[in-house]
Amino acid sequence: MIELLVVMLIILVIAVLALPQFKKAAESSRADQAISTLQMVASTNRLYFLDHSQFAAGSLQSCAARGPCNCNPGDASSNCGNPCTLIWCGYLTQQNFSQQPYVFSALNATVNTANPCGLGVSGAPSAHYTACAKRNGGSGVYANWGYTVLSDGTIQGWPTSNGPPPAPPSS
Repeated sequence: MIELLVVMLIILVIAVLALPQFKKAAESSRADQAISTLQMVASTNRLYFLDHSQFAAGSLQSCAARGPCNCNPGDASSNCGNPCTLIWCGYLTQQNFSQQPYVFSALNATVNTANPCGLGVSGAPSAHYTACAKRNGGSGVYANWGYTVLSDGTIQGWPTSNGPPPAPPSS
């Protein structure tokens, strides 16, 4: 009986020590996936700009699978600025963005933005961003993780201190 209790105690200690490492590995995996998706959103937004002389801007969370691809930069009533046109016009593949662990947004890189995606980054310089991603939920230090893509394609992780997210791969 005591042997069984000792074995259970050892298993409990191992589980308690391994849980934080498991959570960190799982969050790092989610962050890697977010970086890949974010690069895709930023690239498609730049391509969209080349075709339409206007960036799409806004959250991709509620984009329907199908919609009108009627961007006419000279017509204010067309969908040019709607981020869903990235999907509707075939620049970006349809994904269930509402189920992702990160909230993805396309951004207007012609505007200097100080707080993209509401990351709440204090002291961050204003810059021209094409896309951003912010952790949707999470707990502890992981809840504040986010990434931005500058107009030159550089990816930045936020926050830069207090448990920063994994660094994006260098180009």
